[in-house]
Amino acid sequence: MADSQAFPQPATARPMPTSVAQLQQWLLEPEGQRLEFKEAKQQYHFEKLLKYCVALANEGGGIMVLGVTDKRPRRIVGKQAFEDPGRTEAGLHQRLGHRIPVEEMRLPEGRVLIVHVPPRLSGTAWNVDGSYFKRAGDDLAPLVDHELRAMCAEGGPALLRCHAGGLGARVHRPLPRTLGT
Repeated sequence: MADSQAFPQPATARPMPTSVAQLQQWLLEPEGQRLEFKEAKQQYHFEKLLKYCVALANEGGGIMVLGVTDKRPRRIVGKQAFEDPGRTEAGLHQRLGHRIPVEEMRLPEGRVLIVHVPPRLSGTAWNVDGSYFKRAGDDLAPLVDHELRAMCAEGGPALLRCHAGGLGARVHRPLPRTLGT
C-alpha cells in the first residue's frame, strides 16, 4: 500500500481524510498488528476502545475501523455508538494523555468511524489505569513483564527505568538517580 494512510501519521499530524478507496482497500486486508475492525453496530464500550488504542500504540500504532464486520468478506454495517467523534477524541486524550484522531465517514451503507492510533514513543509503553495491553489474535492480552522491560530498555536507563515489579512508568524526562534504582 503506497497510500499515505497505510501507516499511522506522526502524533503531531492530523491524518489526511481517509478516501473511500482506502477504506475499500482496508476491507480486503486481513486484520493484523496495525489494522483492527469492529462491528460496533449499536454500541461499543469506551473502556474497550481505550484498551484497543493502548494495544495498537504499544505495537507500533495502527487503524481501528468501527462499523464494519470483523469477518471477511467484510461489509459496512454502520454504527450508532460514539455519535460525536470530537467528544470521543477528547475522551481518549483525557484518559490516555495522547492525541488520537477519530474520523467519521458517512457512506450510503452506513456510518463508519476510523480511529488513527499513533505509535508509542521509544522507551515508553501506553497504559490505561495502570494496565498495559497488546493484541493477541482477535482479543487483547496484558503485556507481560519481559515485554515491558524490553520496551523500557529501548529508551535507555536515563529515559525510563523499570522497577523490580515489572511495571514501568511512562515519563518524558529523566528520573532522578534516587528513583527507579
